[in-house]
Order: sequence, then C-alpha cells, then structure tokens
Amino acid sequence: MTNGIKLLILDILKPIEPPILEYAQAIAAIDKSYSVSLRVEEIDEKTETVEVIVIGDNINFKKIEEKINKLGGTVHSLDEVSEGKQMINSKDFSGMRK
Repeated sequence: MTNGIKLLILDILKPIEPPILEYAQAIAAIDKSYSVSLRVEEIDEKTETVEVIVIGDNINFKKIEEKINKLGGTVHSLDEVSEGKQMINSKDFSGMRK
C-alpha cells in the first residue's frame, strides 16, 4: 500500500501575469495539506521560469498541472518526487552517490 506523494518539485514556464502569488494560492487551494513555494529562476520580456515546490499528503500531480495550465503556464519538467512513509529530499543524499 502506498502512502502517497509527499514532495513534488516542478519547473514551469508562465506568462508574466498572473504573478507567482496567484499561482501559489491556486495550488495551495487544491488541498488543505499542501504547502507551496515558488521561486522565479529566470525572467524575460513575456515569461518567467519558476521552480514550484509542493509538500503535502497524497499530492495530486494531475490537479496541480491542470491548475498551472488554467493560469496560462506549462510544466516543463518534473524534477523531483518523494513518495512513501516519509519525505526524502535527494539533496540530503547527494554526497552518497558515486
């Protein structure tokens, strides 16, 4: 039995408007267990590249992707996922890799 996705890290491309605050609020509203962080990585004339971090219980990637698309953004990549009893951040284990 799965314990569900606990962490998602996405790379998205979004138009300058709406601002990242609106994206964060919309994603957080999907489920009361979600904590959301957005960080602008790059800005050009009409778009922003944004890192999206979602922590929660049984995170629903499809609903998050639909919300991002509805706001005019697109998911470029799914950069990290943690599923199971506890959240694992790959950065915590980066020194252990050969």
